[in-house]
Amino acid sequence: MDNFSRKYMYVHAGNSLKASKAIQVMETITYGNEMLPKRIKVDNVSRYISKILDRRAYENEVELDFSRPEKPPNNLFIKSFNASTKDECLKVN
Repeated sequence: MDNFSRKYMYVHAGNSLKASKAIQVMETITYGNEMLPKRIKVDNVSRYISKILDRRAYENEVELDFSRPEKPPNNLFIKSFNASTKDECLKVN
């Protein structure tokens, strides 16, 4: 999701997004001639990052922006987005 325009290119619902799925999303976006984001917010510490995802991000000039562990203010925006998206999806059903 773009922090400024509040637009998002892809939504994945689930408990986690594995590196393989993130790579698939990046490929889907580029295949559809959409621009990749300049930065992807990653809420895990760097020791969990996939080397393949890191390489793909580097090849596509996408910065992986890691949130600091145990620093909740860094995740407030995405937590708010996740909560509102969840509420919106639940209202539909």
